[in-house]
Amino acid sequence: MSDQTAWPALVFFLACLALLALAWYLTRARETKRLERLASWAEGLGYAIEAGSRPLNEAGLESGLTRLPIFRHGGGHKVLNLVRGAGPDGTELLFDHRFTIPAAKRSTTVDQTIAAFEVRAANLPAFELMPEGFLARIVQALGRPDIDFDSNPEFSRAYQLRGPDADAVRRLFERQAVSYMATTTGWSIQACGSWIVVFHLHRRHKPDDMTEFLEQARMLVKTIVWR
Repeated sequence: MSDQTAWPALVFFLACLALLALAWYLTRARETKRLERLASWAEGLGYAIEAGSRPLNEAGLESGLTRLPIFRHGGGHKVLNLVRGAGPDGTELLFDHRFTIPAAKRSTTVDQTIAAFEVRAANLPAFELMPEGFLARIVQALGRPDIDFDSNPEFSRAYQLRGPDADAVRRLFERQAVSYMATTTGWSIQACGSWIVVFHLHRRHKPDDMTEFLEQARMLVKTIVWR
């Protein structure tokens, strides 16, 4: 290779390195700022925050929680910025969840915020609720039928609900959750035993939105676990 062709190649290579370094720096700065704001928010609630990123099996979460379907989709699951607090019925957790969806050409990294609630007095039937849409229709086409409520077509149009014990799930939701959730859309909820998680699929909430997100998640749990 002559000097005339080597120099442009070297310049291009160094420019790529510089862009990668800049992207890394900006990402790190953004994550540091997010952690600082989350720590301030958690402190205001009297909650503790565990900084950094940990693999799911090293994050100190109970097995009853990590067995939920959201932690079985894809791979490389990590827990970031774990906030712990005490709720009325058990532990409350709020954290960023990152995982990878593999693909033939290019994998996709997903970030989302999850609120998890321990309800020690409950023994919830396993269920998954997600907004109706393309993904939900794929799941239904794979043979996992939707639990509909003839008495509330608005809920059935907005959400897909499923679980291995359909009768138990139906009894749980028809007490008051169906009526309440028909008025709000976009939520994903999963539960089994004493754990229930609430999130917006593939959406990481801003620190300024955490109070509203947590309050809404608590209300959803209250309508489902109502006793």
